[in-house]
Amino acid sequence: MDTTDVPASVHPSNYTYIKRIIIKGFKSYKDQSEFEPFSPHANVIVGRNGTGKSNFFFAIRFVLSDMYGSMRLEERQALLHESVGETVMSASVEIHFDNRDNRFPVDKEEVIIRRVIGVKKDEYYLDGKHATKADIVNLLESAGFSKANPYYIVQQGKINSLAVMKDSERLELLKEVAGTRVYDERKEESMKIMRESEAKVDKVDEVLRYIDERLAELEAEKEELKQYQQLDRDKRGIEYSLYTQEYDKVVDQLEKLEADRQKETVGASKIHQNVMESHDRLKSMEKDLRTSAAELTRTTASKNQTDEERQDLIRARAKLVLDVQDASDKAARDEERYKNLQKELKAVEQELKKAETTLESVRSQYQVDAAAEARLKERISTADRRLTELYSKQGRAGQFTTRQDRDAHIMKEIKDLDANIKQQDTQLRQVQTDVKKLQSDITKVETDVEQKSQGLQTRQVVIEKALVAYNEAKARRDSASNTRKEQWKHDNDLDMQAQSLRSELLKAESTLHGTIPKSISTGLVAVNRIRTDVRGHVYG
Repeated sequence: MDTTDVPASVHPSNYTYIKRIIIKGFKSYKDQSEFEPFSPHANVIVGRNGTGKSNFFFAIRFVLSDMYGSMRLEERQALLHESVGETVMSASVEIHFDNRDNRFPVDKEEVIIRRVIGVKKDEYYLDGKHATKADIVNLLESAGFSKANPYYIVQQGKINSLAVMKDSERLELLKEVAGTRVYDERKEESMKIMRESEAKVDKVDEVLRYIDERLAELEAEKEELKQYQQLDRDKRGIEYSLYTQEYDKVVDQLEKLEADRQKETVGASKIHQNVMESHDRLKSMEKDLRTSAAELTRTTASKNQTDEERQDLIRARAKLVLDVQDASDKAARDEERYKNLQKELKAVEQELKKAETTLESVRSQYQVDAAAEARLKERISTADRRLTELYSKQGRAGQFTTRQDRDAHIMKEIKDLDANIKQQDTQLRQVQTDVKKLQSDITKVETDVEQKSQGLQTRQVVIEKALVAYNEAKARRDSASNTRKEQWKHDNDLDMQAQSLRSELLKAESTLHGTIPKSISTGLVAVNRIRTDVRGHVYG
């Protein structure tokens, strides 16, 4: 076994004492552990090593003492339970006091103080309600748990050291336990105030001496002041006579000026009225101007958007017009080509007619020659010569063997020309179809532009309605925001007043408990009780 601290809150049944302790997540206590009931007399904690005796008293000091005041992150983490498994994020210690003797200045028979600590939080609760650390410290000090008397919890080894220490050291310890050191400190403060007061008295004496000297000087100046005052009265009498004469003259002039002023006032009133009317008209015109400017801004924005869309449509229309122009030019070129082909066809037909005429004449000559050949067979040489002449005449059409070949060739060219003409007609009809299609597209685009313009006007009306609704909602929001700010200000004022009253109440209670020697009697009674009532050795 080992020993640990012994709490000094061991009181008779008619004094405040600890009734119950609840620990959860603190050091070796992972799950919630409740310790009750405690005796209003002496309580002894015993157990094997490692069973949590020291951590039990650490938990009490965790709530009541200032040992765990300002802690770093590592120190906070060290207070949390560490084990394999689920990590403990917070620890709490709750102490129930029997307050039937009203040692705590609250109208309850039981006072519950609870402290919860985590990695980033450190909170206090009083009777289940959240409280600040200052509230808990003031409450404990009002019950005798003062920083000036740290012996309301006697730590391990303090009794042994008290028994073996020297008489002078024991006396100093008893003074510290009894709380007399506070009065020594107050005595030093009072002596310091007295010394400061004496210095102020010396300074006041010096000021009084200076005032006496000044009074003597002022007595000497008093006679001179009387002479000066007599001369000054004479001077003011003379000045009054002069001022009276000048005043009468000035009054006459003022009456004349007043009459002139009345006339000017009437004229100025008319001018002022005209100015006010002009000012009202100016305000009305400025209001109309602002309205017109706002409308102009909205119209300009709408116009810019419409102009952009119109420019896009104009570009599209220009592109379509260019396409139509290209198609028209192509059709014109095809028509010109068709006319040229018609001319060539007519020229070919004329040449064909000439060829047929020539063929007829050749045919007639051939018949004549054939008859002459029949008649002049005997004249072979003549026939041969005549035959040579006929062959020379047929040289112009030497590329064709027969007339059928020539006619077939001419008909083939005519068919080719007809096929080309039909192809040109087909292309012309296709171009006309494209032109009609482009005109239809232009009509559709113009219709779409008109519809979009109408939709833009509709959207403009909707936007204006939405803008009005937005302004109304914004005005309501601003009004609600101002109301909320005023309510917050009122709540903050009430909180500050409540905090001030609470601080004044705690200060008054602390002053009341500090003026009576209750801490002295409490400390002496605790030491005597430990010495007389607890006999033998105390383990734990």
